[in-house]
Amino acid sequence: MALCIRVKAYVRPERHDPSAEALFTNGHRAGQYAQMLADEGTYVLVLLIDTSGVQWPILPQKAAV
Repeated sequence: MALCIRVKAYVRPERHDPSAEALFTNGHRAGQYAQMLADEGTYVLVLLIDTSGVQWPILPQKAAV
């Protein structure tokens, strides 16, 4: 079985959005999806959880001026 990278997004600090949760085997795709959710502005927290269980918060990128 392939190891999975999980992306979770929270609408409030204690409540994640199950419809935004996703599993990936490709780290690049997981990062792209997590960044898209963070940049959207809908979620207060977006986490990328690696295969060892470490949670990485994804911050919104600043818009290009």
